Amino acid sequence: MVRQGEKKTPMPGDPLPQRGDASPDREGGKIRYRLDCASLHFALDFSHDVIFITDGAGNILYANKAFSQSINVPLAELMRTDVSSLLRSGKYDYSTTLEAIKSRRVISEIVEDNKVKRLSTSVPIFDQTGNIKFVITNSRSKDVFDVFNAKIDLLNKKNEQYKNVHDYLIKYQEKNIVIRSRQTRQLFDLADTLSQTDTTIMMYGETGTGKEILAHYIHSHSPRSDEPFVPVNCAAIPTDLFEAEFFGYEAGAFTGANAKGRLGFFSMAHMGTLFLDEISELPLTLQAKLLRVLESGSFQKLGSSKLEKVEARILAASNQNLHSMMENNLFRMDLFYRLNVVPLYISPLRERPEDIIGLAEYFLDFLNLKYKKKRLFGAKAMDFLLNHNWPGNVRELKNAVENAFMTTTDDELTFSGNPLPAAKHGQMDSLSAVRPEIPSLKKAVAEFEKEYIAKALAASGGSLIKAAGLLGVHRSTLFKKKSS
Repeated sequence: MVRQGEKKTPMPGDPLPQRGDASPDREGGKIRYRLDCASLHFALDFSHDVIFITDGAGNILYANKAFSQSINVPLAELMRTDVSSLLRSGKYDYSTTLEAIKSRRVISEIVEDNKVKRLSTSVPIFDQTGNIKFVITNSRSKDVFDVFNAKIDLLNKKNEQYKNVHDYLIKYQEKNIVIRSRQTRQLFDLADTLSQTDTTIMMYGETGTGKEILAHYIHSHSPRSDEPFVPVNCAAIPTDLFEAEFFGYEAGAFTGANAKGRLGFFSMAHMGTLFLDEISELPLTLQAKLLRVLESGSFQKLGSSKLEKVEARILAASNQNLHSMMENNLFRMDLFYRLNVVPLYISPLRERPEDIIGLAEYFLDFLNLKYKKKRLFGAKAMDFLLNHNWPGNVRELKNAVENAFMTTTDDELTFSGNPLPAAKHGQMDSLSAVRPEIPSLKKAVAEFEKEYIAKALAASGGSLIKAAGLLGVHRSTLFKKKSS
């Protein structure tokens, strides 16, 4: 009974109020709003989720607008009916509310109303005697969960990709770069420019010159730097394991296969960079398989009928003259032209004396720090460093410095053995035929800019205005650059 002047508190089953207001209270000088029942009912009407409350017999005590709209029944009519009647009339195909009443526990199931699938959850609320007093039901379109699950699947695949890359690169460590010579400075200036593109790069250089370091530098300075960098030594891939290593396999694809299956190099490098080192060591049959994937961007895992697509930047390297190999039918011409888009030549260490000293000092500083020593290079050591031929390049230099450090008893390092005369001709005379001159940075940027403008004009059907829009420059600027 409500006395005159008192406000009746809305209860479940009362007609849905048209609007509600939150009442302000003052606490400690601050205004804090509190929701009364009318305001709560009003707020729930803005929910996209279906929300309704029944008693222990399934009679509807409260329903929000989303429920009314989902089954096309007016709110006033809903407040006079029960869940069993709605189920019999075909408004939906299953009731989690009735199942919760029957089982006396929380029920979550997929239900369908008006051809819309929803995830519905009903929660029974008990009174002090153990009887069901209310059942609160909430349901949401299954599409929302499908989108959410798709995102979870994508994250799981990404996590799997990075786990595989981490396992593969567990011994890989970032290497510092020492640049002292003009040749190396020009090379890395050009690498900075190329890193901002997706063009395929072919690196030439003797063993130990740092082709992988340059490849990693290009990747780490590119827009793909947050994605995986996957280096592959093609010379170390057995012929019979090529497809399993490059394309991966499903669980149980062959005897001895990992029980969980495995991602291949291409999947690991998806959206990142795949570095194919010693590409010249791949047999012709494997070169053909590699070319198909590079051209199509798709492949099948062993044991799978599903075609997988990958998008990865390709960097490759060789210490052989691929032109000579093509002439002798040892390297496919089509694969060569697919990889040799931009060739880079890394000079041997004997042609970069400034880098020899810089690298040797770097290796020595590292050893001094590690073993708490203060050793240095004397005059004889410097003579050896500058006059040795260094056929093994940076790798040999590192080992030579470490050997001298470990075998020298005083603070001045000495190298055992006699220095070899510096070679006038490189160890790889066969490679010199394909050695391109490294252009100046200005020339390289100009060539790249010219090519980029040509692509933009082609994509715009020759329209300067459209091309300028694509490139983000004023058309007068584009006209000057095109005309220069």
